[in-house]
Amino acid sequence: MTAATNIVIPDNKEIVQRSTSTSCRQYQLSTATSCLNARLVKGGPTDGDAIICTDENASALGFIVRDETLAAVRENDRTTAYSTNDVVAVCNGPGTKVVAYSEGAVTQGNKMVPGSSGAVKAFSADAANIIVCKAEQTLTAAGFLVVTLLI
Repeated sequence: MTAATNIVIPDNKEIVQRSTSTSCRQYQLSTATSCLNARLVKGGPTDGDAIICTDENASALGFIVRDETLAAVRENDRTTAYSTNDVVAVCNGPGTKVVAYSEGAVTQGNKMVPGSSGAVKAFSADAANIIVCKAEQTLTAAGFLVVTLLI
């Protein structure tokens, strides 16, 4: 990974920089499929529920953020999945910088949209996708990167 100047991905911390609009709320996971830290979620079947966002046109709530999740259910790292009914912090807010997972290569400055399994991917001009963030780093393959939220 080629990182942008002065950007470091912190270990086990997903909020890199807060903005005046940063908001974090606890949601219960209604399914555990692909529920990992730094993944994008959307509203679940009932109020207060969240599920992994896998639809490019879905209205995303925000990203699962480990450092804001209650300690009792907080996973040890970004690669350990949460369980069904766990309560996780979902953060959003334009201008907030968070760690996200990209499903493929991305160039710094690219607008990003929901991809598969809660990952994000580079925006394609021919798609009618909902843009959720902007890449702050360049990746040559799938992996973690810092993004600035637009939601």
